[in-house]
Amino acid sequence: MRIIIVGAGEVGFNIAARLAAEAKDVVVLDPDGQKIRAIRDLLDVSAVVGSGSNPRVLTDVGIVNAEMLIAVTDRDEVNLTAALITAAYSPNTIKIARIRSPDLMRDRRLLRYEGLRLDLAINPERVTAEKIHEVIRHPWASDLVQFADGRITLAAVRLVETSPLAGARLSQLPRRVPGRVPLIVARSRGSTVVVPSGKDRV
Repeated sequence: MRIIIVGAGEVGFNIAARLAAEAKDVVVLDPDGQKIRAIRDLLDVSAVVGSGSNPRVLTDVGIVNAEMLIAVTDRDEVNLTAALITAAYSPNTIKIARIRSPDLMRDRRLLRYEGLRLDLAINPERVTAEKIHEVIRHPWASDLVQFADGRITLAAVRLVETSPLAGARLSQLPRRVPGRVPLIVARSRGSTVVVPSGKDRV
């Protein structure tokens, strides 16, 4: 799976490191030669000096055969241009772009424009703010992941021995938890993860 990352800053570096650990075929593009040298020295990926907003550079690194483009520079216009070029040269390539401008994120018509066909727009600052908000709303959770546009929240909760739920069977939770009863989807003890039944205890 060939993945082209536009931007060798902190975000691009971390994404490249994660994908390299999964043995993906990764190419990182950035006009800053110093950042590219650092990536070459530290990661097992291809790193090329060049701009992701340049059609020739993108074609030279194989955008036509890439399964995914991830544009994460600090400049929205570079990220959007890289996605636009990819849409023209390789319509089936998945396009993900970092968009920091609140105005661009607010007007979804631009991001869904047929000529662009952006698959995913990410605003790191907004994601961070939402994560902090969720932690404040659910201080008892050690981790939170949302699905279905926030309609479903998966929460990781560590139970201590003094918890009123400790030792209760899952089938007893409706009597012990007032209001909406959470659905326990997994139980983790050490390195073992179990999908529980009603007879299991928390």
